[in-house]
Amino acid sequence: MSHMKPKILLALAGVFLFSILISCTEGDPVVIYNNSNTDAPQGPAGTVTALEDTVEAGVTFATVSGQVRLSDQELAVVSCGIIWGTDEELMWDNKVAAAACNVQDDKTYCVKMTPLLPGTKYYYRFYLHHGPSFGFGPVESFSTEPLQLETCDASNIGPTEACFSGRVNLTPAEMDSAAFGVLWSTDSEPTWLNKASYAIYSPKDSDLFAAEASWLIPDTRYYYRSFLRIDSLYEYGPAKSFTTAPGSAGTETLTVNGVSYRLVAVEGGTFWMGCDSTYDNEKPMHQVTLSSYHIGQTEVTQQLWEAVMGTNPSEFRGDSLPVEKVSWEDCQAFIQKLNQQTGKTFRLPTEAEWEYAARGGRHSQGCIYAGADMLSYVAWFGDNSGEQTHKVAIKDPNELGLYDMSGNVWEWCHDWYDAEWYAVSPQVNPSGPSSGIYHVGRGGCWSNGESFCRVTRRLYDSPAKSFCNVGFRIAL
Repeated sequence: MSHMKPKILLALAGVFLFSILISCTEGDPVVIYNNSNTDAPQGPAGTVTALEDTVEAGVTFATVSGQVRLSDQELAVVSCGIIWGTDEELMWDNKVAAAACNVQDDKTYCVKMTPLLPGTKYYYRFYLHHGPSFGFGPVESFSTEPLQLETCDASNIGPTEACFSGRVNLTPAEMDSAAFGVLWSTDSEPTWLNKASYAIYSPKDSDLFAAEASWLIPDTRYYYRSFLRIDSLYEYGPAKSFTTAPGSAGTETLTVNGVSYRLVAVEGGTFWMGCDSTYDNEKPMHQVTLSSYHIGQTEVTQQLWEAVMGTNPSEFRGDSLPVEKVSWEDCQAFIQKLNQQTGKTFRLPTEAEWEYAARGGRHSQGCIYAGADMLSYVAWFGDNSGEQTHKVAIKDPNELGLYDMSGNVWEWCHDWYDAEWYAVSPQVNPSGPSSGIYHVGRGGCWSNGESFCRVTRRLYDSPAKSFCNVGFRIAL
């Protein structure tokens, strides 16, 4: 090493003081010297081979390898590794990231740098660390490969399903550590944070991924795009759109004074109503058989209420927010006037119709809440609402394409309330007791905890009372 002309980079006094000298000549090794402190490597401590031509870069990560010329005793008291970032002036205090070396028996190491931004130039350098002191090798650079994330055209589009696919130029190692797939939503700019739904796929081959989406809404325009997620890194492909095929002829669209409201056809069937493992008024589980009917895709909005009634009683104002502060009797007045204007026979859903629809009807997946076992996917409730209502149809729909049947606002049902009604309820098209003091409310609301938003939870109140967390949806 006598041919080198080192310069002192760091000299610190202390119990574990040692001096580090680094060559300034490109390609020369790093050399470490120290004093006679027995706790520090005794010098010259060793060398590290030059790091040029040792980086293998992909799209989202790179590996750098080399060989450490330190003894086992020296390695026991010195830590070493790689720091990297997009700033050419790489030092420990301004680094983007760092990773220590796992030095093998032959003194070789391999460090993985991840996650990295695609198509970006990075700088890196080797470091040695002992006590409060650092030594650094020369700054080197590399560039990651540009990301090629393609969103393919949707295919096999039906009323409630479609096939999505995409391509991505990741290496097999990157695919193993990445999550990628497609986001879809009625929002024109679907992202991971505002998604309506998503699917994470396994690759069919080295660059293609594909799967099916279900529970889509008939005759609805959807926007979708490929996504890639590695740790905290998110990348998106171009957004595209498609429109699902029309649904059954029984689907109804109501229009009053220019305001539209959709009712979804629910095919009749037999299901188990109630729950034997929770509150007494949800017992016993019993079979119910229902005829086909229609139910509102969303809770009645303030815009629709104003179009029919000419007033707005809600505490939280907004056209697309659910109407609230409406009593059961107010709902009957609305329905009566709506039927006069349309010539239809709209009504409140029975409690059995409400639960069957919330469960997903014949397409039920047996979820705890209306469309999911994770409440935050489908509902505005106490943990995420910010203590207010939210626009309808923002969260994921359930299996029938119905929104907000869990959370947002409680929903009045037709039935009088009886805590013991399930034990005597008829099986076919039950509509509740013939009289009572209270009417049934279902679904939970923006101020409730998770247990209130289960599809089987029953609450009740006086038909004359109104609250800022109670609304309704209509049936036909």
